[in-house]
Amino acid sequence: VLSEIGKILDTCLRDTDLAARIGGEEFSILLTDTNARGAYWVAERICNKISRHQFTSTKLGKMNIKCTVSIGISSVDLDATLDSRELYRLADDRLYIAKNTGRNQVSVDEVLKVH
Repeated sequence: VLSEIGKILDTCLRDTDLAARIGGEEFSILLTDTNARGAYWVAERICNKISRHQFTSTKLGKMNIKCTVSIGISSVDLDATLDSRELYRLADDRLYIAKNTGRNQVSVDEVLKVH
C-alpha cells in the first residue's frame, strides 16, 4: 500500500515538488511556489485518487483493500512568520484535525475559503 501511495503521489506532483515518507505511514510533501489554496487542491486530488484506487494484497489471496488519507496543510502564505519546524508542527496538528473529524479529508486554516 505504501509503495502504491508513493506512485500516486508522483502522478499528482510537479517535478519541483518533493514527497517523502517521514515514518510509519506518514508522508510529507513540499509544494514549491504554491499558496495554501493551490496546496488544498493538490491535497484534494491526492485524497480522491487514493480513495478510488484499488489496492490489492497478494498475501491475502488477491484481496482488494480500500485506503483513504487525511491531510493537514500549513503554508508560509498563511503563516508567514513560521520557520520549517513550526510549519511541520502546524501541518501535523491539522492532520490530526482531519483524522478526528471524519478522515479522508484535508484540513487547512479555517480562514482560507477554498470553495
